[in-house]
Amino acid sequence: MDSPPELASLHRKLRSSDVPTQSRYIEIVDASSDLELLVESDPAYSSDPVQLGIGEEFAGFVVTGRLGSGGMATVYRARHPEQETVVALKLLNRGLVEDPRHLQRFRREARLAARLRHQRIVAIHTYGEENGCAYLTMQLVEGPTLDEVVQREGPLQPLRAAEVVTQIAQAIDAAHSQRVVHRDLKPSNVM
Repeated sequence: MDSPPELASLHRKLRSSDVPTQSRYIEIVDASSDLELLVESDPAYSSDPVQLGIGEEFAGFVVTGRLGSGGMATVYRARHPEQETVVALKLLNRGLVEDPRHLQRFRREARLAARLRHQRIVAIHTYGEENGCAYLTMQLVEGPTLDEVVQREGPLQPLRAAEVVTQIAQAIDAAHSQRVVHRDLKPSNVM
């Protein structure tokens, strides 16, 4: 099924934009008649990530590896020596910490996410700020993301795709029932 002309035009404009995807704010003024599109870039998203080395200590955790990074944060594997636990340690990029709007949003989202409890939602253990860095610790989930699986193996078979979509829907339903909306649901955020 083809997209309506307005959506196809919007998609072409977004694809041709030179604005990084992590920092897009999209405003559609009137989708039923004259489509007006505004794309802005927030320089905070292009700021430097917090770099931690293997063996470095942060917030009581010792970094044992780097798991990845995105437009907002860098995630490390870390262990707490006294508690003998291994977690994912997520550090917000410096420019986002320096911007009060983004820091407040991070605090609010961390607080809300920490309340969520569901077998298909990664548990947030702690969040805070230390040495000018905002961070949170999460349950460490091993394995590839859905995006990595599809890139490596190609499209999922219909039955497997249905199973994955069912699991995602159950997690999103649980979050919605707790009045939380995931604002960045995409294959690279699904394990």
